[in-house]
Amino acid sequence: MKILELQSNRILEKFGDSYNLQNDYVILSKFDEVCEVKDILGINEDSFVDCMSFDNSIRINPNKSFDSMVLRSLEYIDDEIREFEAHIYTADNFILTVADDGSFIYKFMKNLILNRAKSEKSTRYVLYKINQYIIREYIMNGFEFVEMLEERILDIEDDMMENTNSSHIEEINKIRAIARKVVKNIRPLIYITDNAVSKDVRFLKEVELEEYNDMQGIDFGIDKLYEFSIATRDLADKLLDIYSSKINEKTNSLITKLTILTAIAAPLTIITGVYGMNFKYMPELGMAYGYPITIGIMLLIILIGIHLFKKNGML
Repeated sequence: MKILELQSNRILEKFGDSYNLQNDYVILSKFDEVCEVKDILGINEDSFVDCMSFDNSIRINPNKSFDSMVLRSLEYIDDEIREFEAHIYTADNFILTVADDGSFIYKFMKNLILNRAKSEKSTRYVLYKINQYIIREYIMNGFEFVEMLEERILDIEDDMMENTNSSHIEEINKIRAIARKVVKNIRPLIYITDNAVSKDVRFLKEVELEEYNDMQGIDFGIDKLYEFSIATRDLADKLLDIYSSKINEKTNSLITKLTILTAIAAPLTIITGVYGMNFKYMPELGMAYGYPITIGIMLLIILIGIHLFKKNGML
């Protein structure tokens, strides 16, 4: 756990008896550490249970003593996609971030605390700006992830254009599921930011902070991120159409080749059928060179058939 006391600009490992309601704090905690501070900060049992449960929902819960917000993010780690959840508690004198230490939010807040965020303005201003920084960081991470997802979709598309095989359908279904999850994670943020723009948010009740309100810009960023994620989801869905199209092309090509083979083989089948009839008085049966002549005629039919189909662009 990392605790930054803004008034003294000191980093604390834990509160102990040093917590003061008159001071402002930036707190970073893992999920298994939050129980150490929940009573000190006045986080009620319902909120604590909510923090420790993962229900795949993104939401904001305004409260008289504090606001809580749940964010979910997808991240590329070691070439694998992992999903993280972060809980942010915002009160008049603290911001508590609870997250997995592998998530970008945890790394961002840890870096912010270790660099001892400070300002010439009030500590309340610092808390307010950090509240905005978290959302901004989430937006930036979202854009980076969606861009990487878009690149992966385009790589699959290029690969299918060269050679489509059965393994592509598994990749397509996987990438489509990820694209849908991205949209699902971002959509609730539109409500959260719209709510923040239309109503008073914590810290904005103080007149001196109103001029630093950048929620309109954050709201715009979320809208653009959502549009980008929708476009990427549609791009992922089109992979299925491309796959079906390429498979149909392969099938049609195979059918065409089989049709050509059948067309060439038909005269040969007639010839072999005729000479397979063992009538005693068939005129060609007594010819000394009947067999090689027949074989020659059959080869000639094959060559003429191949030439004609090539001439018509069918081979």
